[in-house]
Amino acid sequence: MRKIGLWLLAAAAVLMIAAPQRVNALDCVAPPPVEESYERYDAIVLGKVESIRSSGSFHIVRIAVLQSFKGVDETRIELRESRDWGESEVDGTYLYFMNSSIGKWETPLCAPTVEAGRAADSLAWLKDKEIPLRASLLESDEVRVGNGRSADVIAASAAAGVLLLLLAFFGYRYWRRRRGK
Repeated sequence: MRKIGLWLLAAAAVLMIAAPQRVNALDCVAPPPVEESYERYDAIVLGKVESIRSSGSFHIVRIAVLQSFKGVDETRIELRESRDWGESEVDGTYLYFMNSSIGKWETPLCAPTVEAGRAADSLAWLKDKEIPLRASLLESDEVRVGNGRSADVIAASAAAGVLLLLLAFFGYRYWRRRRGK
């Protein structure tokens, strides 16, 4: 019985090594034409990067919107950009192609985001699609607290901490009383 198990294990190992693997390359080697990108993405803006902060595997990029061509009407936005392929730099101006994910903007893999200096053709095609901007909540830093966490999150964390301490205190008292009897 032991020999059969070893033969099966060896056969499985050989099949895993010898079996052809399917490899998918990225299909975004060349960016799509701006007409196709306009249809594919939820928002397109020309913006200047004001700040970048790390958040896990992403960068949170704060952008002053100079022009909007689709999906955004605020003068300031924040978007998530991968730390692996994101190319934004502070004070750089870029043409961003973004999608909305759980109410937040993000630049997906293969989005044709490009520096403004290399976006002349795209900007020429987009010029008739510009939409007016309005002041955004990000204009006021009073909305943000600390490292960008909202006051509600901080208050909820504090309340959970106090509740946990009370639970530990009364649990300890209960345990001491039971042990004493």
